[in-house]
Amino acid sequence: MSSTQFSVIIPAHNEASVIPRCLSAIYEGAEPSAVPEVIVVANGCTDDTAQIARRFVPQVDVIELAEPSKTAAMNAGRKRASHFPQVFLDADVQCSLKTLSAIVDAIKAGALAAAPIAHFELRGASWPVRSYYRAWAQQPYVQRALGGSGCFALSQAALTRIGPFPDVIADDFWAMSRFNEDKRVIVRHDAAREPVFTRIFPPRTILQQIRVDARRRAGTEQVRRDYPSASMAAQTSAGPVRSALSSGSSSTDTIIFLAVKAASTALGRWRKFRGREKTWFRDESSRTE
Repeated sequence: MSSTQFSVIIPAHNEASVIPRCLSAIYEGAEPSAVPEVIVVANGCTDDTAQIARRFVPQVDVIELAEPSKTAAMNAGRKRASHFPQVFLDADVQCSLKTLSAIVDAIKAGALAAAPIAHFELRGASWPVRSYYRAWAQQPYVQRALGGSGCFALSQAALTRIGPFPDVIADDFWAMSRFNEDKRVIVRHDAAREPVFTRIFPPRTILQQIRVDARRRAGTEQVRRDYPSASMAAQTSAGPVRSALSSGSSSTDTIIFLAVKAASTALGRWRKFRGREKTWFRDESSRTE
């Protein structure tokens, strides 16, 4: 397992219901002294996210910001962090110490950016949601480690290169797309060849999924429009329909996937027409466990 000399930054906005499971995954089975520096940045909270994080383990460092901004929270965490690499972890996912250590090992081996694969906890989700995520996991942008796992690590050199996180919706896509594919990796196993992943809790209904997907789409479009990179320019895209059809997913999964994409595109255009393109939608159905 990697040395614990790295920092984990967790931006959290009104995450009282899920911050315990996020922190539990990091500390489970480990002595507190063996856990890396963990910084929870409670931003714009009107609940007791900060208090819960402080009570969880004394070693958790908690910052409170008045502004409800994920990227401002990430930047605040970067300033507070004592170590490199730095790992950015969503508060609503679970990521074990083994997984964190594995992506840090990838950084120490020479990558500038690293992320684990995502495992979707689909228990309780409707069958269309399960179908959608089976197809989603096969898409090229997921395989290219451009976001979607709720966790990514950056080296000191990478953080110096990219500077502060801008005010974007898709922070992971922005960060990972700053680097060419040979400098970012997606991690599936640790040094012992044991699987590593983040545990993600997706929406339980297809309507919620369409809303989440519209937010994701707005985020990637914002980055492509306002923050283009050489890495993006080097990519060739077959388009979402052709990519989905050639991904190897079943016919049913592909149809559901494309239907959600079409619906989310229409919703995104409607939000943009109403001037609500950047409105943050958060699924609450996955925050009840």
